[in-house]
Order: sequence, then structure tokens, then C-alpha cells
Amino acid sequence: MSRNTQKIEKALRDRGLTAEHIVWGAMGKNMGMCGPSGGWFVEANKNGKYEAWFVGLNIEHLLKDIERYDEHYPGRRMMGNCYRPRTD
Repeated sequence: MSRNTQKIEKALRDRGLTAEHIVWGAMGKNMGMCGPSGGWFVEANKNGKYEAWFVGLNIEHLLKDIERYDEHYPGRRMMGNCYRPRTD
């Protein structure tokens, strides 16, 4: 487990969340109007139920997104694959 993954899991635990998926992808081109692909993508659950997702181009941006969890939820759901890092 990397140091960044440990930081992510701690930030989630501090908010009562558990990481379902933590993915990092190299930066690259994406579909039009979606910006770059890659960076961090995290799906989290609470009490075994899907709760929220977080994205960041680097670890600092991702941790800030997690810190803002209370402001953004409810209403954050997957909206397509513009935010999913490429895994190929």
C-alpha cells in the first residue's frame, strides 16, 4: 500500500467512509470537453452502501475534494466516464 493510498484511506475514515476503489491513472488525453484523463479516482461507501466518489489530478486535489465531502453530499453520483481515469 502506497503512502498516498494510506493518506486517502485515513481521510475517508475521518469522515466515516470506507474506500471501495482507489485508482490512479497516468495523465493523458480524454474525450472532447472532458479535460485530461488520469489522476486519482476514489469510490467510497458508508455502512456497506455506496456513498460518494472523489477525483483529483494529484493527491493534494483529491484530499481537498475529500475534505469538502460534507459540503457536497448528498447529490454526488457518477455522471459518466469523464471523471474515471483510463485503465488501459
